[in-house]
Amino acid sequence: MTPPSYGAAASGATFSLVFSSTANAASGTIVNYGTMTYASGATRIVAANQFYSSSITGITIGGVALTQVTGAAVTASSITLDVWESAVPLAGTFGTVIVTYATSLGFNSSISLYSLTTTTPAGTGTHASVGSTTLSISPTVPTGGGGIILAGSSNGTALTGLTNTTIDTTQTVNGINNVYAHTTFTGTSTVTSTYGAGDQLGLSAVVWSP
Repeated sequence: MTPPSYGAAASGATFSLVFSSTANAASGTIVNYGTMTYASGATRIVAANQFYSSSITGITIGGVALTQVTGAAVTASSITLDVWESAVPLAGTFGTVIVTYATSLGFNSSISLYSLTTTTPAGTGTHASVGSTTLSISPTVPTGGGGIILAGSSNGTALTGLTNTTIDTTQTVNGINNVYAHTTFTGTSTVTSTYGAGDQLGLSAVVWSP
């Protein structure tokens, strides 16, 4: 099934942000998530990560290095959300995804790939974290652009609501719930994640112009 595209043509430029694939893998410092797919012809490939008790020092897809999106990374006690993107288009439709972490992960982690087509590839990140039952951020999505949302929680804490988004996939690994979604608005709007109980919670958004 062909994944949907989010966004629309603006100022003569075609924009799309397409959820492509997801995976999770065992703990370690260098984690191989196996072969993952992405859309052919995308100008950039975006890797959205959720993991526990570390930070990312590098990501490669098919041997091509990605760059961290400024402002996307957030750590909520031990839960960390982060977004990286390629600086160039990637050949083909699949590649082996390898993430290098600063320290060995104590639990499994997850990653999702999005295929991005835009003439303005530098994403803008915003984030929030707190040990409460709700988190809110207010990203600004440019007209004709789009964004992805990451919502993470630990100890089996379930997400009960995520406003102004459509969820693409949820990965639950070792009791850590990793939600990947995309925005459904343009302009500035509030994205709120709601949980059944307070714990280690994180919320991050990255938006792109067309």
